[in-house]
Amino acid sequence: VLIRPGTVEDVETIYAALLRLGAHIGAHQEITSTAEDLRTYGFGEKPAFSTLIAEVGGEFAGLCLHFPIFSTWMGRPGVYVQDLYV
Repeated sequence: VLIRPGTVEDVETIYAALLRLGAHIGAHQEITSTAEDLRTYGFGEKPAFSTLIAEVGGEFAGLCLHFPIFSTWMGRPGVYVQDLYV
């Protein structure tokens, strides 16, 4: 398994995985984002999120979409995992 940062070239694959995840949990109709939204907000000058892509034999196998947070309870920064798809 290879884990690598997602790139703008992965946007269509990322979006397709998010749609499959939404369908799997019965929330497909709630997804209003587009691949272009992911491209704009994840891979622009100031990305709002980051992704990690898992590959097996050069083929997409999963993703983790995450972004930085600050925990007021713990008093330190952290990472929030929004979507995990394998």
